[in-house]
Order: sequence, then structure tokens, then C-alpha cells
Amino acid sequence: MTTTAKKKTATKVRERAPRKADREQRILETLESIEGLLGRLIDKVEDVERAIDFQTTMTQ
Repeated sequence: MTTTAKKKTATKVRERAPRKADREQRILETLESIEGLLGRLIDKVEDVERAIDFQTTMTQ
């Protein structure tokens, strides 16, 4: 590999590094958002379960 080719390769790697970090950050933010949404969904399911249990208790 020539010196010029090595320099070009090094430049490409340096240019990709910030994009990779940005992509990883976006993925992390997306996962955190999904985690929050799942938490809210679980809370709502638990609310429905409590309501069903209450209805069942009241009708017996």
C-alpha cells in the first residue's frame, strides 16, 4: 500500500468515526424512547388488570 493510499484510508476512517458516533447516539436515544413507551404501556395494562379485578370482585 502506498503512502498516499494509507493517508486516504486514514482520512476515510476519521471521517466515518463521527458519523458512527452520531448513529450510535441516535440508536441509544431511540432505544431509550422505546423503553419509555413500553413502560407507559405496561402501566396502562396494569391499570386495566386492576379495573378488571375490581369489576370481577364487585359482580360476585
